Amino acid sequence: MKHDHSSFAGIGHNQPCRLCSSIDREGLIEQLAAELWESRQVDAYVAWADAGDYWKRGFRELAATAVDKLSAPASCLAGG
Repeated sequence: MKHDHSSFAGIGHNQPCRLCSSIDREGLIEQLAAELWESRQVDAYVAWADAGDYWKRGFRELAATAVDKLSAPASCLAGG
């Protein structure tokens, strides 16, 4: 999976990021969804493994959108 690093020049992109180095898009989405879920757990902690299907589907869709947007050419991100 490749994306344009020109918009991130000089911002720690001397080595491939997880987005660039991932060859398993679905695995990346699952990992990102779980990390997003964990980041929202504050008061009543619920582990990703115990989250309901409704919540998992929503967080996977959010993660997939993030991966798609970050994988798009820089011109697409800038609206051009």
